[in-house]
Amino acid sequence: MPGMYPAVAGKIVSHGPYKSVSDVYNIPGMTQAEKDVFKKYESRMTAKEPAAEYVIDRINNGLYR
Repeated sequence: MPGMYPAVAGKIVSHGPYKSVSDVYNIPGMTQAEKDVFKKYESRMTAKEPAAEYVIDRINNGLYR
């Protein structure tokens, strides 16, 4: 979505998983301008329970593609 890449999108991806969409606002180091960009698209976002294989070991999860 326009304005989210790379700063906002990078922070969102690197700090998940989230229990709710509003958890994104609690990311450390996220500026007010970045929060404003996210707020424009917040209604399009969802927070789902991640698959276990992506949570058990986020650094080396054994999923090699």
